[in-house]
Amino acid sequence: MRVPYNKSGSGQLKMQNMRGFTVIEVLLVVTIMAILVSLAVPSFKNSIRDNKVETAANALMSGFAIARNEAIRRGVNVNICAVADPTVTTPVCGTNWALGWAIFIDGTGGTANVIDAGEVFRVGDAASSVTITGGVTALKTFNNRGTVTTGSGDLIINSTSCTSGVNKKITVTLGPVGRTQTTVAKC
Repeated sequence: MRVPYNKSGSGQLKMQNMRGFTVIEVLLVVTIMAILVSLAVPSFKNSIRDNKVETAANALMSGFAIARNEAIRRGVNVNICAVADPTVTTPVCGTNWALGWAIFIDGTGGTANVIDAGEVFRVGDAASSVTITGGVTALKTFNNRGTVTTGSGDLIINSTSCTSGVNKKITVTLGPVGRTQTTVAKC
């Protein structure tokens, strides 16, 4: 684009080449970008929800595998249970797996199947934005052969804002022989 200017102050205008974008060109590009972003955001939100469900399922399956392997390695019963607050020194078994879990080995002199001081082996943090439901007990016990003596069954992991037919739900099945299996479906 050529723009007239007066450099010498003599009143005579000279032409100079200017580089850049016009306001209309910039507004057009910004408008197109806004449209593209508005189309991508809903899809991205669904991906984030599905990823949180997958992360919670993987963490839970990892906890079951660790408890099973420790039971076999140590030759003793190892328990894993849902806890209300995994950050305290001696967590208490609860019913909501989404709040966290703890793996513990019952020592001598304590209450059986209850977490006593010094028995916690490992904890799992709370899973954000998911619900974990199922008809199994909150306490699962693996014996020295790695089989489940208490608490086999299904746990269903959903997003707290699950859209029917869009988002994932994952069912984690803990079988009596101590193996986990997952089934993926839509809400």
